[in-house]
Amino acid sequence: MALTNIAINKAKPTDKAYRLADSGGLYLQVTPAGAKCWRMKYRFLGKEKVLAIGQYPHVSLLDAREARDKAKKLLANGQDPGLVKQTNKQSAKLEAANTFELIAREWHEKHKVKWVAKNAARNLSLLENHIFPSIGRLSISKVKSSELLAAVQKIEARGNNETAHRTLQICGAIFRYAISTDRASADLSLVLKGALVPVKVQHHASIVEPKAIGALL
Repeated sequence: MALTNIAINKAKPTDKAYRLADSGGLYLQVTPAGAKCWRMKYRFLGKEKVLAIGQYPHVSLLDAREARDKAKKLLANGQDPGLVKQTNKQSAKLEAANTFELIAREWHEKHKVKWVAKNAARNLSLLENHIFPSIGRLSISKVKSSELLAAVQKIEARGNNETAHRTLQICGAIFRYAISTDRASADLSLVLKGALVPVKVQHHASIVEPKAIGALL
């Protein structure tokens, strides 16, 4: 007999953990401490396994059934849902550790010794003010050229063409650093070459020292 929310809410802890079965291998395990955890029993390559789905009520009965159905689709396609979950979790952790902002700050920390303090601070300020709010939280390998372009075009729209170009140069250096450390595969600044309004070459001090940028190529 399928579970109901009433039956789940009425379930009380006992001295030993016990299960309330739903259907399709899905069940709710009630622990002595009172936790109610969704599990799914399944077989893969002849071996019995258990998939942890989540804890009630954070994962509702409906959500648990949807998770069960997705797991069954994976099984039908010859995939182990437990392994898929583990792989996805590892990928999520990797992406969280490789956001554009984290790598950009790592890059800045490594290279700021090459610049005078004023320019080191200015380089970071350009990122913090114009880039991090737009793409900082994204995994650097998932950033799209259109997203980077939109960020620098906001600078351009305010009439700061040179700042837009310099910011794009900095982003290019960050992408190349990420490529060298196997965390990205493309320098999006190259894709955007020619996308910004050109600026005239000026002989006064620029926002980012040419030597500093050159040292990053």
